[in-house]
Amino acid sequence: MNTLTIEASATKICFDEYNMWVNLSDGRILAVPLEYFPRLLITKQFQTQYFSKY
Repeated sequence: MNTLTIEASATKICFDEYNMWVNLSDGRILAVPLEYFPRLLITKQFQTQYFSKY
């Protein structure tokens, strides 16, 4: 059995009210619910806003 191994790194991270969006170097875009990261869920919008400027 052959296994294809591709390593992708984050190229951009953005936030909306409910998700953290991660753009990967291989073109995929992941939406990760902020519920998975309680510390990020309670932050104010201005605290996460600077992450979306790339």
